[in-house]
Amino acid sequence: MAISASEIKYFKTTNNLGGAITSSEISSGSLENIFPNFTSAEAAAGIVKYACIYVRNTNTSDTLTSVKHWIATQTPSPTTSVEVGLGTAAANASEQVISNITTAPTGVTFSTAANEANSLPLPDLAPDAYKSIWIKWTVNTGTAAIAVDNAVLTTKGDTPPA
Repeated sequence: MAISASEIKYFKTTNNLGGAITSSEISSGSLENIFPNFTSAEAAAGIVKYACIYVRNTNTSDTLTSVKHWIATQTPSPTTSVEVGLGTAAANASEQVISNITTAPTGVTFSTAANEANSLPLPDLAPDAYKSIWIKWTVNTGTAAIAVDNAVLTTKGDTPPA
């Protein structure tokens, strides 16, 4: 049986700063479900924030293979951007913890991963397996307020034939 897109889900870590996966599913792709809103002072000065999430294969019998992760839609603001990077922990392991939202995780290489051809390769995800992904949200100095500044993240893979 094939894995459906609805069985590839995102989950939070405690405080989104890394560590163990939680049972808190990220119900929409809104960055506001992962990051706190930027303050006007942060937008004026510019800031970079980091958060960790997990992608999980919630299918109970099939392995997700050839897994890819990318940013399907970048932020609408010309002065903000999102990048993603693979966590340093192995699949099904707790990711490193950063001390605060503005501390970059050690050993993570960030990429714009702007389409499937330039996606981040993830390891195969066995039934109920997960892998950590870091998100870097950059707000340039002097960024004006915007009602919604979101990006769309996508994860996809294959199911081997039975």
